[in-house]
Amino acid sequence: MREKAAADELSAEQRQQLQAQAADEAAAARQERTERLRRGSLWLAAVILMGLLVGLMIGRVVKGVPNLASVRPPVQAAVAARVIEVRSPHDGSGLELQVLLDRPVAYRRSEESGAVSLRLPGAQLEGAARRGRVQAGGRSLSWRVESRGADVQVLLVGLGQRVEVRERLEAAGERWLLRIEVPLAPPAAVAAPSAK
Repeated sequence: MREKAAADELSAEQRQQLQAQAADEAAAARQERTERLRRGSLWLAAVILMGLLVGLMIGRVVKGVPNLASVRPPVQAAVAARVIEVRSPHDGSGLELQVLLDRPVAYRRSEESGAVSLRLPGAQLEGAARRGRVQAGGRSLSWRVESRGADVQVLLVGLGQRVEVRERLEAAGERWLLRIEVPLAPPAAVAAPSAK
């Protein structure tokens, strides 16, 4: 029995040793798992940071972010075109109105009830409004060039029939010429085909 008791005692000591060894192994496994998790988190943070930096560099290349040497100062507002002179040579067959400008200007045309209006947005008229009247071929036409707010308006009003207006903007040396032509002669009669 003593042998049996001694064997039980040894086995109790062995059990304690085994339990202590198992606890040490569990603590070591926990410590190793924590260390692996810390190294993995550090590696993941480094990969995310590298990806962010590479993305920012690619964004600068694609967007073409200018450097300070290539930045230009802001462009000042465009200077308004000025109407320098208005001429109206009359050749007997109609009106040719010539509006001399210091720079090209985009104009808007509108027609209503026998009147044609050309509006020059942002243009300035030097001096007073100009006006005139032309009669030819039994037709009459009045014209006026005047300031309308921040614009200049060229107004052509015909009495009787519809007004046929042709206009074009062309370079005249260093200036620009808005040429407005209005034929007043009656249209030529269309000849009827002769019967054979």
